Amino acid sequence: MPYVRSPRLFGRKFQTSPRGNQLPSGRGFHLSWGRSRLSGAEIAAPHDIVFWNAARSRSGHGRPRNPIPPDGPKQDGPEQDGAWDSEFRVPRVIASELSRVLEEQIIFGLLEPGARLIEEEIVARYKVSRSPVREAFRALESDGLAIRLPRRGMRVSQLSVEDLDDLYICRIPLESQAAETASRNHTAEHLAAIEQCVRKLQQTAGDPRLYFQASAKFWNIVHEASGSRTLQRLLTSVAKHSHRYRYRSYLLQPDVMDLSLGGTLNISSAIARRDGEEARRLTAELMEQLRDRQRRVMLEYPPG
Repeated sequence: MPYVRSPRLFGRKFQTSPRGNQLPSGRGFHLSWGRSRLSGAEIAAPHDIVFWNAARSRSGHGRPRNPIPPDGPKQDGPEQDGAWDSEFRVPRVIASELSRVLEEQIIFGLLEPGARLIEEEIVARYKVSRSPVREAFRALESDGLAIRLPRRGMRVSQLSVEDLDDLYICRIPLESQAAETASRNHTAEHLAAIEQCVRKLQQTAGDPRLYFQASAKFWNIVHEASGSRTLQRLLTSVAKHSHRYRYRSYLLQPDVMDLSLGGTLNISSAIARRDGEEARRLTAELMEQLRDRQRRVMLEYPPG
């Protein structure tokens, strides 16, 4: 039977399992027998370290005060799996969820440009370990929302006109290509989702936050409808980087929402007609107009 040998078990004598398999044993060791919940194979491990990470003492050191017996915890109810939940509960705020929460705080200005992201504070606030926090930091850095500075740690990235211009050099051709490709490849389900988003945009045009969320969803559906994984991957990062500029323009100059809505209606109509060339032209035109308005907002209302 295949099994994983710990370096601590090398050179030990073997003892016979209930099924006749030979596994290492020895003085000072008690083997706990069980069955793999994934493969069904018989497994054994020293009882001293079985479930040690999940059942260790509250001090975080030493052996568990109440080790789980080899045959598992006793349950009165019929649902045996429920017994494991208390010991192996997955944190509700994992790295991807933590990244999403921090991303929203950055986009909506709760974390301002230049604000320091302190690992210890985030660990304490969201009750997570350091590992998901570091992974979330890497995701924010990859999306251009945070930057790691020598001797200054991780900080929310700054907004600038130069950064905005660089961003739209990439975003305009990518969004235009996605709209054209979506015109050819969209399904009935994509079209229904686009129409639903358009209705939501019309309903929320006076609310910057709700309009921003509906607009982001619209473009995500267009990206998905393109059927191109490469375009989706590239646009996911570019779009996230553009979110702060877009939201600030809606918030500080609400008529930008009207400009965005009119262009989005025309683009969705071209996609529905499968007119790829028109969808590309309209998207490029709208992106250029939005870039110019966002640029004006940056000049009139400098961040910070």
